[in-house]
Amino acid sequence: MVIQRMNNVLVKHSKVLFGIFTAVIIVSFVWFFTPGIDGSLLFGGGISDKTEYGTCFQKKFTYGDIKNALRELSAVSRYADFPDEQAFLFLVQKHGADMIGASVSDEELRDFLKKVPDFQENGAFSSAKYREFEEKMLVARGFSVADYENAMRDILRLEKASQMVGANVVMTDAEFQDILREKLEKFSFRFVQFTPDLLTGDVKVNEEELQEFFNANKANLLPPARIDGVTAVALNSVFKATVSPETIKEYYEKHKDDFKGKDGKVRSLESVSKEISEKIQAADGAGARKVMDEFCRKIRALSRTEEYKTDYEAMFRSAAKEAGLDLVEIKDAAAEEEPGIVSASDPAAFAALSRLKRPGSVTNPVYGADGCRISLLTGRREFKDTTFEEARVRAEKAFRLAKAQDLMASAAESFRAKVAQSKDPAKDLEAIAKECKANVIKFPEGITRLSIESNPYTGQLRGTLFETKAGTLSLPRTGNGIVEMIFVDKREPVEEKEFAETAARPEIRTYLLEEKRNRVIAEYHYWLQSNSRITTPAKREKAAR
Repeated sequence: MVIQRMNNVLVKHSKVLFGIFTAVIIVSFVWFFTPGIDGSLLFGGGISDKTEYGTCFQKKFTYGDIKNALRELSAVSRYADFPDEQAFLFLVQKHGADMIGASVSDEELRDFLKKVPDFQENGAFSSAKYREFEEKMLVARGFSVADYENAMRDILRLEKASQMVGANVVMTDAEFQDILREKLEKFSFRFVQFTPDLLTGDVKVNEEELQEFFNANKANLLPPARIDGVTAVALNSVFKATVSPETIKEYYEKHKDDFKGKDGKVRSLESVSKEISEKIQAADGAGARKVMDEFCRKIRALSRTEEYKTDYEAMFRSAAKEAGLDLVEIKDAAAEEEPGIVSASDPAAFAALSRLKRPGSVTNPVYGADGCRISLLTGRREFKDTTFEEARVRAEKAFRLAKAQDLMASAAESFRAKVAQSKDPAKDLEAIAKECKANVIKFPEGITRLSIESNPYTGQLRGTLFETKAGTLSLPRTGNGIVEMIFVDKREPVEEKEFAETAARPEIRTYLLEEKRNRVIAEYHYWLQSNSRITTPAKREKAAR
């Protein structure tokens, strides 16, 4: 009954139903073959050139824009595998340049290209060099000169945009004085460091736990590779550079007091010339460097020949002998250990050798106080397995370090608590640190904020230091496997005399103005990035996974 009624409906309305059915097929067919944000089975799973990738303010960037940006970046680089995110950042920066009206004229682009060292010959721009660059570096990779020049124009535009942002930055006298007073504030402080190696003695080693640790970390506890090699040595004392009479005279004038005799009189230049020459040669090492650089170039050239592949050791030894270099043999040495060579600079040369993986490889020249070295790897034997007994010493050392990492936080908290309970923390700091097994590093007193900011070590902790009051301990800072705290002994304002003398130096105002300019430029880039979003569904799904 129901089937009969359905059949009557289909017959009665067959034309209408057929029209609807046909429309659905056409729409589905068009969707199937048309790529877009909603997907296409034949065209990339929903991603097309028109798919939105991201936005910067109100401007939208598509995958097509990303493709073009990637091509543009590749035109000015030897690398072609830039991530999409880098291309997006490039587009954001270009949009910023557009917004502030940064442009580069043909003349500016030409002036820049003429100064590129690779396009010069005898100190001047060479058309032949530029054509050679086009043929070997551009055409071979599918780019034209126009591609390269357009990309360079955009890169120069980004640089000009930054310059434009910082061009109008000014500093009033009042602002200069306020900033300078802040920069000249003086700090006296100490670092307190907790490192795992200081706490390994507190770790209790359980045989069962150690066995479990070995089983879980066996691949990292294999014996170090054993290596063979040979090191060519050029000593400063052997390869002496020629010292000019002008250099000898200049040295003599600067160090006259060093050449006074028992009678208090300065010896003549003629009588000390040889002595000065030997001093300069011993300290300079230019002769040894020159010989080693020439030897290095020869080895690099030999390594590109077919003969080198089968007889690299003989060729290395022959070239070293021809250059007059001494050879040091390295046999069956553990890659992580020093081979016991006498010279102080040899450990560095051995470390460079131990990083090589393929026999026949050579290190870059290693320059030491006494000369230069370059090493050839002749053999390397890796261990693929080890037993618990063989690795026991290494396993216990690694186990103690791993467990000591867990003890650092509690040791640091214990230290902080004891400092807080102390009536005179500045006086008791060293004793408490020793009790809690921490290192204390004391810095010279009265270091200015300006010096701290420019110091590569203290610079990274300056935020913590500047926020800590005198006579107090900072909060712990964890990084690179250690825990650090700062105890500030004193913070003192600059004295008026020192302030006046420093303020009178023109380079100080220039430095502070440049610092402010760089801060404004950084804020401009942050402003662009904070108003940019990657909105592509593909990226969102990847991030969710």
